[in-house]
Amino acid sequence: MNQFGHPAPLTPEYTKVAQEIVDWAREFLAKPLLQNRPYEPKEVCPFIKGSLDRNFFYMLLHPEINGYSEAAIEELVTNYVGYFKALRPYSVEENFKTILLVFPGINAKDYGVLDKVTKIVKDTFVKDHLLMLAAFYPGCTDKSIHDPTFLISQAPHPLIAIREMAFHDIIFLDDKEEWFDVYNRHFGKHWASMKPETLETADAKTRYFYDRYEKARQKFSKKKTR
Repeated sequence: MNQFGHPAPLTPEYTKVAQEIVDWAREFLAKPLLQNRPYEPKEVCPFIKGSLDRNFFYMLLHPEINGYSEAAIEELVTNYVGYFKALRPYSVEENFKTILLVFPGINAKDYGVLDKVTKIVKDTFVKDHLLMLAAFYPGCTDKSIHDPTFLISQAPHPLIAIREMAFHDIIFLDDKEEWFDVYNRHFGKHWASMKPETLETADAKTRYFYDRYEKARQKFSKKKTR
């Protein structure tokens, strides 16, 4: 697949790592812990239970990555785009598909390299592949958008998660015009079709995402007319 070879075979040690990640997904990501979120559901990641239940939760371990080379991780992550696209499902259930690239060989002092890599490749993932990615690791201080006291990206092992872009990703793509343009091309018709009477009776989640979308649309529209 790349100069670092294929994912590691599952030894007893790596099987334990994989099980700890599954347990974390079930007991943290899939639990309703975000009580300050202004809409339902309150699960940390609303899609993760569906991913686990449908067996679309894929883990690939790369212990050969030690975190010393930012470029090495960038290359590996980028090379997984085609692999991700080729994995089942290929249908309306594709939003439940996720792969986790796990790096058990990275030491705690080097975990921050995963943040650097995700920032570097996010443009390409969003604009060229309609994919989202995020870094998770022990002690990560990233906070929830809805609750600044909730550390949302802590995980038992350092990893980068990759998934399909979804309609709720407006909350991650409304601060950069290029990202919003991609989102708008694929989800804008949905929001544009909303009629005032529909919004009046819509649930809190729909109103929240519509407001985020509309504020971003107006912000970037004004910039383009200057």
